[in-house]
Amino acid sequence: MDDKEPGIPSAPPESQAVLEIRERNLGLASAYESKVALLNWHISHEVGFGRFQWTLTALAAFGWFVDNAWFQCVYVATPQVQLEFDVAYIGWASLSLYAGLIVGTFGWGVVSDIVGRRICFNTTLLISSVFGLAAGGANNYVTFCALLACTGLGVGGNIPVDSALYLEFIPGTHQWMLTLLSMFWSLGTLFVALIGWGFIASYSCTEQPCTRANNMGWRYVFFATGAIVFAMWVMRFFVYRIPESPKYLIARGRDAEAVAVVHYMAEQNGRTCTLTLEKLRTAAGESVDDLKSSNTEGVSPTARMTAQILWHMAKQSVGQFSMEHVRALFATWRVAINTIVLILIWGLIGAASPLYNAFIIVFISEKGAEVGQSSIYTTYRQYAITSTVGIPAAIIAAALVELPRSGRKGAMALSTALTGVFLFLFTTSRNPEGILGWNCALSLTQDIMYGVLYAYTPESYPAPQRGTGYAFSMTFNRIMGVVILLIGRFIPITPTTPVYVSASLFLVTSVFMLLLPIETKGRAAV
Repeated sequence: MDDKEPGIPSAPPESQAVLEIRERNLGLASAYESKVALLNWHISHEVGFGRFQWTLTALAAFGWFVDNAWFQCVYVATPQVQLEFDVAYIGWASLSLYAGLIVGTFGWGVVSDIVGRRICFNTTLLISSVFGLAAGGANNYVTFCALLACTGLGVGGNIPVDSALYLEFIPGTHQWMLTLLSMFWSLGTLFVALIGWGFIASYSCTEQPCTRANNMGWRYVFFATGAIVFAMWVMRFFVYRIPESPKYLIARGRDAEAVAVVHYMAEQNGRTCTLTLEKLRTAAGESVDDLKSSNTEGVSPTARMTAQILWHMAKQSVGQFSMEHVRALFATWRVAINTIVLILIWGLIGAASPLYNAFIIVFISEKGAEVGQSSIYTTYRQYAITSTVGIPAAIIAAALVELPRSGRKGAMALSTALTGVFLFLFTTSRNPEGILGWNCALSLTQDIMYGVLYAYTPESYPAPQRGTGYAFSMTFNRIMGVVILLIGRFIPITPTTPVYVSASLFLVTSVFMLLLPIETKGRAAV
C-alpha cells in the first residue's frame, strides 16, 4: 500500500462511497456520512498502510497483551495466594478484578466517545501497571483484592479504546489486521504461563506453614508483569505519541484537526495527501466559514495537551453528550437487532470463558493426579505449551475473516462451535497426551473466536458510538463473569461441571453469531 496502484481515479468517487455507507442503514447524520466517506477514500488511496500504521500496530498490541496478561496472573497466582493468606474462598480475588473491569470497561468506553480516544489510550496502561505492581506487594488478602479491583479499572479500557483507535487510523483494506492483533492477547497468556512456570514452580510452598518468605513465586509474577506493562506505557506516552482519531474529530465537528491528522499520517508514511478542509466541508454541503474554532487548532497532532485545553475539551464534549448518543445504538431495526444480539453473545461468552479458564488449572491438576502427574511443574508446563497454540490462531483468524463464504460471522460461529465440541471431548482425556492435545485444540479455537469477535465488534459500530457500543457489549461480558463466579461461590460444584456448562454455552453462542444481521467483511469502518 506504499505506492499508488494503477487505475486509481484522480478524484475521490465521493458519491459512490457515500451511497455505500447510506445503504448500510446505520442511522448516521448525512453530514457525517459524507465526511467519513471522503476521509476513508483519502486514507485508503493516499495515506495507505505504512510506517505510521505499523507503529500504531505495535502500540495498540500492548492493549491486547495486557488485557489477558492480568487475567492470567490472577488465575496462576490464586492457589498460592490462598495458601499464603490462609483464606477459605479464593474466588474474591477474581471477583475483585471483575468489579474493576466492569467499571473500567464501561467508563473508558463511554469516555472515549466523549473526550476522545487519545487520552484514554495514554492512561489505561499506567493505571493497570501501578496497581498491578502494588498487588504483588500486598501483605493481606483484603489489600490484594482491593488492588486487583484498581488494576481492573485500567485493564477494562484496553480493548474498547485501543481497538477503536486502531480501526479509525487504518485503511478498510487492512481491517483484517485488527484480527491479527489477537496474537498479542495469546502472547499475554504465554508470557504469564512461562513466568508462572518458572517462578511459581521454583519459589512456592505446597503446604502450611506458607509464608511470604517461602512463597514469593506469585509475587514475582505480578512484579514482572507490572514492570512490562509500565514499560509499554512509557513507549506510548513518551516515545511514540499517537494523535487523536480523525473520525472521532469529525464526529465532534473538529474538521480542521481531522484534516491535520490525516496529513500527519501521510507525512509519516512518506506520501502526499490532497484532502483539504474545504473539500471535507463541501462534501457535507457546509461552508468553511461555518466552522467553529477549536482550542487545539494550529497545534501539532501529537503535541501534549495543556491542562487548560484538556479541561475545555472535556467541558465541550460532555456538553455535547446526550442520550441520543446511546439511542444511536438502536437507531434502525437492523442496528438495534445487531446491538442486542452482539451484547447477548458477549454475555454468553462472559459466562462460558471464566468457567473454563478459572477451573482449567485445577482440572488439569486433577486429571494429572489420575495419571500420576500432578506437580506444580507439570501443571504449568502443560499450561505454557497450550498457551503457545494461541499464536498461530491469530493468523488463522485473520485468514478466515477474509474468505468470501465465511466472513466475520462464519469465522466466529465455526470457531465458537468447535470450542464447545473440543471442551466436551477434553473431559474424556485419560492420559497426559490426551489432556495436552485437547487443551491445545481448545486454545486454538477459543483464540480464533476471540480474535474475530474483538475485530467484528468495533467494526459493527460507527465511530460516534463505537466506544459506547463496545462498552455495553464488554460490560455485559464482565457482569456475566461475576455472576458465574458468585454461582461457583455459593453452589458446590466439581471441577468437571463448569467444563460441561461452558461447552454448552459455547455451542449456543455459535448459533446467535449466525443471526447477526450485519456482516462487516469488505466494508470500511465508519
